[in-house]
Amino acid sequence: MKFLIIENKIQGEEELVYEIADFLWNNGNEVFLKNTFNIDISKIDGRNALDYCDCVILFNSNKIAESKKKLFNHKDFELFSNHKRLIVLLFYTDGVYTNAIPYPHKIYDFETLDKNSLINFQNWSKRLKLFV
Repeated sequence: MKFLIIENKIQGEEELVYEIADFLWNNGNEVFLKNTFNIDISKIDGRNALDYCDCVILFNSNKIAESKKKLFNHKDFELFSNHKRLIVLLFYTDGVYTNAIPYPHKIYDFETLDKNSLINFQNWSKRLKLFV
């Protein structure tokens, strides 16, 4: 699979971004890092990054408001609504969300987004062979 990881410029998250990138790379995936994202100029091998990659990974330090029942309304998912086959993984402070199943769901829960939580997520995904 081809993964596009979009980095946040939030201090302390750089290590987590590279931890995810290393994990995916070590499991035989192609990984591309972007420090900012603009649909018009984000190109990989001359193609639009969204058309080229299978999955986009985003980091957001804000918890999703409890009142938001539908994550499709969340701005991070709206950006990718025109790319139906594109899987989006959102790493928030309280867990990992995805649109890989019919409705964006929280697929993994943790209390805070840190290196230990990320290692636990990686171990969990290895057992399920999610990124292999």
